[in-house]
Amino acid sequence: MSSIPRVASPDRSSREWRNQAAFAALTESGEIRAWGNPSSGGLLSEEASGLKGVKQIYSSSSAFAALTDQGRVVAWGNNGGDASSVSAQLQSGIRSISSTTEAFAALDEYGRVTTWGTARFGGDSSDIADVLSADVVEVFSTDHAFAALKKDGTVVGWGDEFSGGFRGKSGVNVASDVRTIRSTSGAFAALLNDGTVQTWGYWNHGGVPEGQAASALASGQVRDIFSSEFTFTALLSDGSIVSWGGDYSGGDLSDVSEELDEIYADDVIVDVVGNRNAFAALSRGGRVVSWGISAAGFEEVSSSLMSGVVDVVASDQAFAALKDDGSVVTWGSVLFGGDSSAVTSELQQDVVDVVASTSAFAARRSDGSVVVWGDQSAGGDATSVQGLIQGGVAKVYANDSAFSALKVDGTVVAWGNEESGGSTRFASGGDLVDIANISDVFTDEFIGRAFRDNAASFDRSLIQQVTISASDASEIFTSESRKKDKIIGTSMQDLFLNGRGADQFKGQGGSDIFWFQRPEPFGKKHAEKILDFDLSLDVIILGSGRFGGVNENPDFVSVAGKKDFKKALSTDVDFIYESKKGRLFFNANGDEPGAGDGGMFAQLIGKPALNSDSLGWTL
Repeated sequence: MSSIPRVASPDRSSREWRNQAAFAALTESGEIRAWGNPSSGGLLSEEASGLKGVKQIYSSSSAFAALTDQGRVVAWGNNGGDASSVSAQLQSGIRSISSTTEAFAALDEYGRVTTWGTARFGGDSSDIADVLSADVVEVFSTDHAFAALKKDGTVVGWGDEFSGGFRGKSGVNVASDVRTIRSTSGAFAALLNDGTVQTWGYWNHGGVPEGQAASALASGQVRDIFSSEFTFTALLSDGSIVSWGGDYSGGDLSDVSEELDEIYADDVIVDVVGNRNAFAALSRGGRVVSWGISAAGFEEVSSSLMSGVVDVVASDQAFAALKDDGSVVTWGSVLFGGDSSAVTSELQQDVVDVVASTSAFAARRSDGSVVVWGDQSAGGDATSVQGLIQGGVAKVYANDSAFSALKVDGTVVAWGNEESGGSTRFASGGDLVDIANISDVFTDEFIGRAFRDNAASFDRSLIQQVTISASDASEIFTSESRKKDKIIGTSMQDLFLNGRGADQFKGQGGSDIFWFQRPEPFGKKHAEKILDFDLSLDVIILGSGRFGGVNENPDFVSVAGKKDFKKALSTDVDFIYESKKGRLFFNANGDEPGAGDGGMFAQLIGKPALNSDSLGWTL
């Protein structure tokens, strides 16, 4: 069950919508600053203006909600900006917030969900309050509906019926045995633990797959799901993909079937990025294939995208690919930033990051300067602030029609539509100095003060049971030696089984399985190192043969540093990931201090943001 927000389309993640016309920021001391359209949250309420110790800021399309280090929530803005009806439930203990375009859903440390905002669009969950009172681990959203995933793998849905929502209790147990959920703007797709997919919602947004797609989703071979505004794409275990939803919005793969066949033969797809009406698939080798009506001009640039691409970013109807040499290649609608010819010379090297508004792009270079192109009214023209973004920019953020650059000195520079955040002239809450970060729907990294409650409130997730057999892999690798052996896999799907010593595993390619099943002591001298763990493909399987005494439903938590790691060890959580060092631990001591007879058993080099989506449990 994921704790990392999946990019669902250019203006939202799988569970939160970007504010269309305002920005909100946090200072180093945990205070809020905001600018942009006043009714969309650009003007702070009195309560928000006086708030201290803010940890994170979330958004709907026209409102914000701030979460403090005490777990208190304060909202302001338009739809979703009034939480007075549920204020008593939002005073403490809240751990995360999700949103539709006009409503919020807050999840507390007990797994209870509290909602507010436009009732029809998910803001009223009173009919199902009893089933949302505990054990919810994550809340996902479409434009007007929510889906809550519970610890037992069941799903509860509510909100507008044309967006994947339900009336009353008809959405209780809409799906079961669910691993995670993805969404378009109007439909949900649940990936089940058996590799099948269950969908619901508006038929033309992917709610009703047909033909070959329906067969593929029922085959048990689905590894992951990606989405655009109206269409889903599923990655299958053999490396192939299948799409469904709007045919012209990327649901029809026929025009790129030959190119995709070439990838299946020699490479593997690791990411699929969608915009309103198109997709761009990125392979492990850095090749891009793009299709759909918003992928216009791809054929003209495809030769530049055969290798070396490290990231693809989408505006509403265009794409920008960042390559490993620091260059940028664009395609799609000219009106939405698909044509970067005016700044070609500045995009040939040294670009380190690209972000997009609805119809423009901004590229940050290694020297801290920013290059923009696309719709001038949506941030594609930064002439008015050019002198301020020639250096010193640490990160760039976007809403629908403006950009804001956070500089290394803690100041902010904005451009684009002035009424929608393109000007900081009338920023509320105080001066824009000592800014630590700006609200961003595409990260769950908390940006404010640490929570002050105890370790018992760590966000845990259940590790799902799976079945492993020799037939799941082309090769099986292990070691009987007590030495530090380096074991290298093939380009296919391999199974690595823990051996007697502190071995090093390198999967190479394919969807590799790292199975910790054989009995072995714990500690650094016996911990395997995984050199190239791929979050999008590889899995770690934890077996009862290695971890004796664990019940049938082990749980997992990821912690950032040493202090939180020690706190987690004093809980009864079974498996702990120390993300700053990439180390996995088994807690065999329950809620007593220390790991007992357990301890460290693996280290992931590169410190990927591991979550329970990449874990499984075998009896």
